[in-house]
Amino acid sequence: MPLAACLLAVAVFAGGFGPGAAAAADGDWQRAGAEVRERSQEMRDDASAVRKDVAADRKQRAMTVGERRARVQALQKEYDALVRELDGLSKERGRLEADLGAEQAGMKALEGTIRQAAKDADKMLSGNPLATLAPERRDVVDRLLKDHAFPDTATIGALAEVFLAEIPLTRGVHLRQGAYIGPDGRQETGEILHAARFATFFRSQGGDIGVLEAGPDGAGLRAVLSALPRSVRSDVGDFFAGQGAALPLDVADGAAFRRLNAGGGMWEWLLSGGFLVWPILLVGVVGLGLGLARFITLGSSRAFSEKRMREIVDRVERREFSAAKEYCARGKKFPACRVLGRALDHVGLSQEILENALQEAILQELPRLERFLPSMQILAAIAPLLGLLGTVTGMINTFQVITLFGTGDPRMMSGGISEALITTQLGLAVAIPIMVLHHFLERRVDMVLGDMEQKGTAFTVTLLKAGAVVPHGDNVVLRGAEEA
Repeated sequence: MPLAACLLAVAVFAGGFGPGAAAAADGDWQRAGAEVRERSQEMRDDASAVRKDVAADRKQRAMTVGERRARVQALQKEYDALVRELDGLSKERGRLEADLGAEQAGMKALEGTIRQAAKDADKMLSGNPLATLAPERRDVVDRLLKDHAFPDTATIGALAEVFLAEIPLTRGVHLRQGAYIGPDGRQETGEILHAARFATFFRSQGGDIGVLEAGPDGAGLRAVLSALPRSVRSDVGDFFAGQGAALPLDVADGAAFRRLNAGGGMWEWLLSGGFLVWPILLVGVVGLGLGLARFITLGSSRAFSEKRMREIVDRVERREFSAAKEYCARGKKFPACRVLGRALDHVGLSQEILENALQEAILQELPRLERFLPSMQILAAIAPLLGLLGTVTGMINTFQVITLFGTGDPRMMSGGISEALITTQLGLAVAIPIMVLHHFLERRVDMVLGDMEQKGTAFTVTLLKAGAVVPHGDNVVLRGAEEA
């Protein structure tokens, strides 16, 4: 349509130039009209085809969206089903993991029990002379302790046999021929007597009798170095010969037999403590001597009874001051009586002077009562310090031995360890009695001191009532009291 309009405009414009031009323009116009009509028809056909294509495309798109929506819904349903299945599988997995954990805990507990049983078996066989009667049991235990894998049923059964085999061995007396390490360190062969686990004796081919113990690896027997007393050897020899019914036993796994002749008496015990034992003993003797002396002295310094106090008060109330002084002079063994005697020397003076005189008399008695008590306290503190010094000295000696010879032979370190322990024990044993005795004597001094203060205060009140002392604030000297 726009093209036709343009052609029409061109034709009209051309007609303005004359008739010839009009005729030519008319022909052109017709042609242009035909072309316009033809082009318009083509355009209408194209538009109709386009509308058909758009309608078909819309229909196709509408069908595609529906199918996709249906597909999405189907996929959503499948997804929901998979989520539900996943939840169910997760719950099942949790349950299975819990069951697995319980099974693993049970297996771990079972393995721990078996391992502990193996350790108990190792402890049972270690140091057990009866283990030499069935040495294959040691292989079973060692294999189980070294293998970290879970033991199979055969190994568990073999471990059970290790314990079961111990029952008949510990139930009676076994006599056999066997090899052992003698006291001289050489291997010997002789009779070996197992009395359950309580004792293992040997009788050599030469007739020597002794005690056997298990070796460090538990695979052999060796003789205990300490010799047996004659009575024990006689009983064991009679039992070997079948003539005796009594056999000495050791419920301490051989420790008692090893100590039969291993140690001496008190003197050897003191000597093993080193040179610091003697200063500690000196402190103990001096401290206990001072304590005993003060115990006797303070025991004689008895408290002043109320009856005696009443007799002095009666004399003062009757203003018989001289008789009261004589009575106090006869009771000098009482500290309170000595204090009251000094107070009677100040009768007739002021109360302040009398109180000062009583305080001075008490202070004069105090050193006599507390004599040697500070020394005892010092000695009680010195004794454990000396023991601690001995401990340090012994440990220094022990470490010097370790530096030179190592830790292979514990007997080489026993001297320093004995010195370290014995001095500490002895220092405490000396300090504790001295401290207890010092505490008792100190309480005794406090009791006597309290008795003197109480009697002195009561006596001051008595003198005030009797008018023999001038109260505070008066400077008058009582004439009658002065004459008395």
